[in-house]
Order: sequence, then structure tokens, then C-alpha cells
Amino acid sequence: MLRCTHGAKLHHHPVVGDLHFVFESFPVPGDAEQTLYVYNVEPDSPTERTRSRAGRR
Repeated sequence: MLRCTHGAKLHHHPVVGDLHFVFESFPVPGDAEQTLYVYNVEPDSPTERTRSRAGRR
């Protein structure tokens, strides 16, 4: 089975609008049924600016 180990995800938030994330996945050692996903935003992207504004509220 092939696993997607990285990619992009779009999430539409009802208040702030579209949010774009990049992700990487990592298998959990010793447990083949679990995967750790890490989501980030690109620096200086519209999503980063939205996140920064939302954090100041």
C-alpha cells in the first residue's frame, strides 16, 4: 500500500475563509496502524497572515 507522505490541504473556515496548509505524515514506530500528521502554513502566505491576525484577538 502506498501512503501519501506530504501534500497540501484546503480548509474553508466559515468566519475567516479559505486556509491553505501543507502537511507531512510520519509512521509511528512500533504501531503500523497509527500515523502522525504535521500541518504547517507557508511563511508570509495569506493563511499565515490570517492566523497572525486571529491570534491577536
